[in-house]
Amino acid sequence: MAKKVLLLPLTVLLMALLSSCVYEDLSKCPEPRLRFVYYADGSDNVLPNYIQDGHLYIYDESGAVCYTRQLTRRDLAEGIQLPVLTFAQYRVIAWANVTKQSQIANPDQLAKADITAQPDDKGIYRGTDSLYRAELSLDLRHEPQGEYTVPFSSAHIGLDVVIKGYDAFHPGAGEPRIEISGGTHYNFVEHPAGIPLPDAYKPFVPYLGHSERDDMYRARFDLFRFTDAQAPVLRLIDSKSGKEIKRIEFTDYLKSHNLSFDKLHEANLPLLITFTAPLQITIKPFVWGSINIKPDKYKQ
Repeated sequence: MAKKVLLLPLTVLLMALLSSCVYEDLSKCPEPRLRFVYYADGSDNVLPNYIQDGHLYIYDESGAVCYTRQLTRRDLAEGIQLPVLTFAQYRVIAWANVTKQSQIANPDQLAKADITAQPDDKGIYRGTDSLYRAELSLDLRHEPQGEYTVPFSSAHIGLDVVIKGYDAFHPGAGEPRIEISGGTHYNFVEHPAGIPLPDAYKPFVPYLGHSERDDMYRARFDLFRFTDAQAPVLRLIDSKSGKEIKRIEFTDYLKSHNLSFDKLHEANLPLLITFTAPLQITIKPFVWGSINIKPDKYKQ
């Protein structure tokens, strides 16, 4: 009976040794593997539908970067094997879909690292990248091998603003211009809810494409995230006179149409502004993608 009692703890110890890395030479240890996912607003991993590439940063417990990698579409789809890491805790941060409209700065130190929206060559902010952000606390103190899931969250909101009937009821006026306040700066950290929020803002003036045949103007662009309670204001302006034609408070607009973006990852706001007379304007949502004009400078 004593032998059976003794066998049990020995078996448990052997299983623990087999499942852990006990070599002093860490190069003999199996490396951890990262798997990337994005569930959008469902339960399926739809990452390939939204995310093209990424920038990966791994920080040690002091906040210093210890590993970086450019993530390809294949990396994101299949996952990646990490190099040998010591038995410690790490912070994994990734940003996806970063183009010339965004700039990552100070990535060597987690406390200083940030990403900032970039204006065009005239200094005008036209829109932001369709950014996604991922974060994971990677604890390798007890289990330095295995697969770890890195979940992405949305870091942008899409807007599709269509203006119809402007030419007919504003002959001789300048082209319409849209002005809207948008976020321009994200820290790498301090986003406990997953969906990040910016902490600096600038006026954005998105490009408006024009379809003369349809008497339509269109601006399709992205902004950094905003909350329902602190949503921006859109101003429609006559570019010739500078006169404000219409002001749309998005917080009130979302409430009146029973819309909420706070927990929605794929948040898109289609807005149809229709002129039916010189002083009569209707504003309503439309089904995303249902308007079939694609004028110049339309967002791909």
